[in-house]
This record gives sequence, C-alpha cells and structure tokens, in this order.
Amino acid sequence: MKKIAALLTACLASIALTGCAGSIAKASRSGPGGEGFGFGAEQADVNSIVDRLEPTTITFQPSASSPKSIMADNGLSFKEYVEKRSHGRIKVDIVWGQAIAGYSEVHDSLADGRVDVSYTLPGYLPTDYPAVNALGTAMSALPAAQPVSGELIANGSAAELGWNNEQVLEEYADRGLVTLHPFIASGGYYGICTDPLTSLADWKGKQVRIATASQGQVVTKMGASPVSLAFPETYEALQRGTVDCTLGQMLPSAESHIFDVAPNIAYTTKTSFSRTPGAYLAGLTYTKMPLAYQQIVFDAMGESAGRNIATVMKGTADSVRQSRAAKGTIEAMDDEAQTAIGESFKGLVQRDIERGTAAGDIRSTVDEVQAAWTARVKEMDVPDGDLATMDKWYDAEQANFQGYADAITSLPGWRSHRPS
Repeated sequence: MKKIAALLTACLASIALTGCAGSIAKASRSGPGGEGFGFGAEQADVNSIVDRLEPTTITFQPSASSPKSIMADNGLSFKEYVEKRSHGRIKVDIVWGQAIAGYSEVHDSLADGRVDVSYTLPGYLPTDYPAVNALGTAMSALPAAQPVSGELIANGSAAELGWNNEQVLEEYADRGLVTLHPFIASGGYYGICTDPLTSLADWKGKQVRIATASQGQVVTKMGASPVSLAFPETYEALQRGTVDCTLGQMLPSAESHIFDVAPNIAYTTKTSFSRTPGAYLAGLTYTKMPLAYQQIVFDAMGESAGRNIATVMKGTADSVRQSRAAKGTIEAMDDEAQTAIGESFKGLVQRDIERGTAAGDIRSTVDEVQAAWTARVKEMDVPDGDLATMDKWYDAEQANFQGYADAITSLPGWRSHRPS
C-alpha cells in the first residue's frame, strides 16, 4: 500500500503526458491472480491454464444498437475472441443498445458490477473526465487528407496518447474502472448538412448540432449557433429544419440514414474537428477474475482493433453511397473555413494547458505521435483514395487491417498495461 501511495503521489505531482504509466491501472487489477500466459501464446498453452478454472459469464455492452447494426461487428468480434481464446470457459452475454445502462450511467454500472465490460463515451461527461476531453480537443491537430489512412493514423495516435497519459488513466481508476482501451478516436467528424456548407460564409447564421463542448465553441467562432442534441433526435431535427447541419461521424450517420434528409457532406483535409472520446472499460467483476481471464479480455480489445477500423471504413463508404443516392455534394471546406477551425481549436488546447488538464507539451507530443503513425500506416499499404468516390474504390470485403491491430498490440503502453 505504501508503494501504491507513493506512485499515486508521484503521478499526481506531474502533468506530463508520459511517465509512471501503468502504476495506477495495474493496481486496480488486483484479483485472485493465478497463472497467466504471454501475449500471443499458443492456444494449447492457454487451454492448459483456463481448463482448470471455473467457467464464468461476463456481461458486455458494445456500441451497437442491435446485432443487425452496421456497428455490430465490434461487439461480435469481442465475443468471438474471448470465447474461443478461453476455450469456452468464458461466455460473453452481449447486451445491445446500452439496455442496462446508458452512456451517462454506464461508468457507475461498471463500478458496481451490473455491467462487466462496456464501450463508453467519457466525452459526454467533460466535467468528470477533463483530461480525456482535453486529449480529444488536442486530436483536432491531426489532418484527415485521406479517408482510410487518416482514420488509421488518428485511431493509432489516440491509443498511444491515451496509454501514455497518466491523467487520463487516473480519471478512470479514480472511479473504480479498469482501462481496456483508454481512447478510441473512432471516425472523424464531418459536416452533414441540408445545404452544402463549404465556405466560412456558408456557416454563418446556421443552426449546427454538435457532439462536444469544444465543437460548440468552434462552431460559434465560425458564426453558427451550436445546438446540443442527442444523436437519436438529429434525424427529425434536420428533417423539420430545427437544425441545418450536424457535426457527425459517418458510421452512425449511415446506420440512421441521416443522408435522406441531409445529403451534403463537408470535410476537412488540413485540420479536423475534435473527436468525442470513446473507451472500453471494465469494472468490479473484472478485478475479481483470475489472471488468465483478465488477460484474455484485455487481449480481445487489441486483437479486434483491426475489425473495428474495418467497421468504421465500411460505414464511411456507405455514407458516401447514401449521399450520392440522395443527390448530395461531397466537398472539402475551403482554406478560410479550415483555417478558422484550426485556429479555434488551438485556442482551446491552450486553455486546457493553462487549466492543467493537458500537458504543456501536448502539441509537440501529438505531432510526434502522428509522425510515427504516419510512417507505420504507410508501411501497411492500405487502400486509399478520394472521399467523394470512396463508394467506388473501397472494397469492404477485401480490406484487411490486421497490420493495424498488430501495431496496436505492439505499443509499449499497451504491453505495459497488460495484466501480469
């Protein structure tokens, strides 16, 4: 206990983006222990350990609303991996549509054991997770010049930045939560609008549905009025003209067929809108599981990373297809609009630095991580092209992102936080 207290004091004394990573997160994983195995161990070796353990069932809430959702593969791939890797000793009970606990309640449900593992949106709770949201704001510095490589770079950078940010990990641990994936960038944000909005003048006076507080401040700087609205209400608001545009991700927009009422897509290439931070977290039940079971659940998040990206890319291609079918436009914002967006987010990042929710070197750190992931993604040789024609050149059946998953599970931060 003295060692843990000392580590906690040391971490809290620093707002550095790196350093003492893993101490708090590992302390929260104390449980029955037992024998574990190395990452990538042969299945026969894993079987020899788990076959001696008591069978168990875990309750898992993925992001999708149903097993027929375009996002369902995220949850199904987790279930498939955990059940196979555990030799059937762990059964995964998927609860779709956040039926046990919505995003505002899920963290409490994890901490008290009502839910065992869940996708969460700490970005919806900025006052509870200020460091997580500050990192999401800093992610606006990442350009998205191409749809596939841009998302790989953004999500890889987010994972690395999250695992190396002790403030982020502390915010989860302080609430009795165990980090399985600290920051999921998911898909980028686009202007999905009833009319084409590509210039700064186009945005002036418009009502724009936003997903985060930082997006709201930037939209205001652009001369528009931000509207805080739950995503399920967005379709009807656009249909009735209550809002003119939504800042949204492609995947859920494709699932909700929002392009039927707002067919025009405006995107950035030199900067980006801040992302709503997502995360996979575990709670009370996980901390009581044998070590081998904890390792299997943790590994599942890394192993399914490629399939998660594939789902995002499929949703993006479907969005382009739906926009085209609805006679919409797909255009990049002009330089003036993108400059205004970038400068506004720079101001918000500086605010977070002054508040202490972001490290003073956050900008240079993001740039360094982005450069490293740009090089990694280039070596993966993934298909890429112009967003406006993605429905023509992107083949979801042929796309393979295993190289991305391998890169995620090779990160020193990921490896150091693996239960041991």
